Amino acid sequence: MPGFEVFYAAYPRKVGKVAAQKVWLKLSPDEALQATILGALAAQRPRLDFSDDKKHIPHASTWLNGERWNDEIPGGREAAPVAADGRVWWQVAGFDSVEHAMNFRCNIVNFNEFRDGKRTTQEVAA
Repeated sequence: MPGFEVFYAAYPRKVGKVAAQKVWLKLSPDEALQATILGALAAQRPRLDFSDDKKHIPHASTWLNGERWNDEIPGGREAAPVAADGRVWWQVAGFDSVEHAMNFRCNIVNFNEFRDGKRTTQEVAA
């Protein structure tokens, strides 16, 4: 379940992994929905990370059950696209699918370290 592992690695509150995994399996997100979920999480994360103790951040299972990837992003930022031209993170990194990116350990958190499907030594602007 590589898509879930990428989501959970990016999620800021590390509690209830098994419950979140069950919700992920129930959702059974295709590639497009995974990209939307991960893009929304990347866009929302600055708002989620507002406290050191993270007690006000919902558990990952709650976030998934509530389909929080559909929430409005403060400031009007689009959830899924991460580039001005509409490409999502794995496309920006030079991969043709989420699975291909994950095979190279590229994910929503580190995609800027990749170009043309290969890890670079410096961060690449989206």
